[in-house]
Amino acid sequence: MNFVEGDWNRNVVPGGNNQAVKPQILSALGVTAKLVLFAELIAIAIGMLTGVVSAVRQYSMFDYSITGVAFALSRCRCSVSPSF
Repeated sequence: MNFVEGDWNRNVVPGGNNQAVKPQILSALGVTAKLVLFAELIAIAIGMLTGVVSAVRQYSMFDYSITGVAFALSRCRCSVSPSF
């Protein structure tokens, strides 16, 4: 329960570099949040673009291809999505 309460202890790394863990995690948190936000914006833009093109070109080869790829990826347990 120490981790949940905020006592994250010290980093024990071979070589004697005994640093606190909490500042290291908090310094990486901002970069991680920016990366997640940027990735989400790209995913939303690509999804909206392909959705609009599929709607405008209904029953075209593009529409069938995108629908097939989306269906295959939704059924696949591959590295595209994490499996929890």
